[in-house]
Amino acid sequence: MQSVRPGLNVLLTSTARSSAQVVGANLSPKTQHQMLPLDGPDFMRRFLDHWRPDMSIWSEQDLWPGAICDTAARGIPLAYVNARMNAASYAKRSRFAGLYRDMLGRFARIVAQDADRVLSQICS
Repeated sequence: MQSVRPGLNVLLTSTARSSAQVVGANLSPKTQHQMLPLDGPDFMRRFLDHWRPDMSIWSEQDLWPGAICDTAARGIPLAYVNARMNAASYAKRSRFAGLYRDMLGRFARIVAQDADRVLSQICS
């Protein structure tokens, strides 16, 4: 991204200490790392007030409903890249299809890792 837009600043968040250590050792210039706060309204309000992001890009399969809803409520565009879900995750999440449909519906763009994955079935 920064090669296309040299003035772009990137904030990369993670939720696990192990990923934070890997990310921290490999940050590119103009990229900062911050742990994502707990998925509660007060924590997210302070986080969003402080960082004031122009866009929020999610990756992999850990989705935090409160963070997604709070971010979308502020009109901050959301994208979900490298979306993937194995059969066990699909079975567990299909019980809450309405919740996931609503949450995933807040993303302006979802890019699946594999077109044959079942993520699109939950969204439909």
